[in-house]
Amino acid sequence: RGRLEEGAKVEVNYGGKGKYFPGRISKARLDGTFDIQYDDGDSETRVREDWIRLVEDGPGVRRSRERDSGRGRLE
Repeated sequence: RGRLEEGAKVEVNYGGKGKYFPGRISKARLDGTFDIQYDDGDSETRVREDWIRLVEDGPGVRRSRERDSGRGRLE
């Protein structure tokens, strides 16, 4: 599984309200939170790790992005 680091492509639970939006991590903070730059131009600071889903795209393999499911389903 990939890591949450600056520049990583992610989907984020915006404001913790349950709806996920695409973006990139713009800063990984020492306190374990992350700043996000969303694809639509918006941004958010100090986002909790459990609100972030890493988007992993590899050649011919795509891992399920459901963090909480515990199943790394390959499609």
